[in-house]
Amino acid sequence: MQLLVWDLRDDTVVAGQWLVASVDPGPCGVSPNGELLVYDARRGATTYTAVSRPPYFTALAYLPYSSPWTGGGFFTSDTSIVLGHRYTEADRAGRFPPHFAVTDVWTYFAGASRAGEPLSAAADRDPLAQHGWTMSDRGATRKPNPRRLGVVLERTRSGRQNRVYSVVGEAGTPSRLELGIVDWADWAHDGSLLSGRAGRLYRQELPKVLTEVKTPSLVADLTTNVFTEVEPPPNALVWPGARPKRARK
Repeated sequence: MQLLVWDLRDDTVVAGQWLVASVDPGPCGVSPNGELLVYDARRGATTYTAVSRPPYFTALAYLPYSSPWTGGGFFTSDTSIVLGHRYTEADRAGRFPPHFAVTDVWTYFAGASRAGEPLSAAADRDPLAQHGWTMSDRGATRKPNPRRLGVVLERTRSGRQNRVYSVVGEAGTPSRLELGIVDWADWAHDGSLLSGRAGRLYRQELPKVLTEVKTPSLVADLTTNVFTEVEPPPNALVWPGARPKRARK
């Protein structure tokens, strides 16, 4: 798996480091300023959470775990993170800088859970935990368009792995744009639709009437990328704001 940085301002894509492991995108999260990534990875029988500086997987914080939660986590600010597994202050040593606020989902959602409610239900209601997605009454996960009031992106499951995406129009209108099964889809800040399909990245402008389908524009074709060892630069080995270490002579 290769990590990328997609600059949504000009659609430049920077290819970064490869990781010989499987990464679940669901519990991954990016800090608001885009400088840090928290991800959940599995290699063989080893599962772990790590924090790195995109587009590099090299871990600034590395926490192996075996708890029943999903691992990974999400950022509540540029310097605060909620981990998806148990965390104690003993875990901080050599991993997170002193100014970083670290907690776990049990502590974070303790005040949000309703009586008798599972932790996952409280997480489903939290936009930060779900990266702006919330669970609807009928079980679909939805995310509102940042520029177009009443238009939402809807995500449902088809089988265990496949996710089906649709754009649903304003209430009271029959407009609906079916995207079908794609690897992922999300909104850009300008309201356009982003998606990943079979190793390619796309951007699609929404028409005024959703049934008038506009062809997505290809941003990057990654299907020819092959594994190579990529050494992280000095700034990828330190936390944001810290000085890169000098290379030994």
